[in-house]
Amino acid sequence: MDRFINKYFLPAIEFLPFCKGISRVQKKNFLDAASDVAITVLLATFPLWAAAFFAAMSNEKDIDSFVAAVASVGNMLYVQINDGALILYSASLIAPVLVMALEFRKDSQILKVPSPMSYIVSVFMIQTAATIYFSKKASNDYINIEFAYYVSISMFLLTIIILYIVNCFRYFEAGIDPGSEIESSAKKFRDGYSRHRGVQ
Repeated sequence: MDRFINKYFLPAIEFLPFCKGISRVQKKNFLDAASDVAITVLLATFPLWAAAFFAAMSNEKDIDSFVAAVASVGNMLYVQINDGALILYSASLIAPVLVMALEFRKDSQILKVPSPMSYIVSVFMIQTAATIYFSKKASNDYINIEFAYYVSISMFLLTIIILYIVNCFRYFEAGIDPGSEIESSAKKFRDGYSRHRGVQ
């Protein structure tokens, strides 16, 4: 599986703006980033799933199995997010990405993460969507609930993916030896120049 991911999957998704250079990232970086993002998402959404859990406990409907209990929590969670509330949580989760992307952008080293601007643009797009949603909700304007629900789910998943990828790069940069990376880049340049000149 590791061979498939490193040899085929990661190179295949590098055409995406968020994923340029991701094939350089090591397995440990992916695992560390996954741990960070999982904890961040759980804590950031605590009001949602905690409220769903306590609402399910207060539900007078009979629960006769573990599956029914889980279904009850799921139903209460749906009640919490069916009006598009995840858009606001997406705006909160995406905020740290801007800080990391700006750090990547100002980094003048050869090791800097490719395409930090794609992260910056994504932050402003999600923040703008959240601002529009909150403004309409606060002013009691009409909101298509079904549309808001599906958009909020999509936006929330996209936010988690972006947050995960940018954390992968953050761990990757933190573990790099600048000297060896510069030497590796110089070797790649020499090899490419030799091939261009026809020298073996």
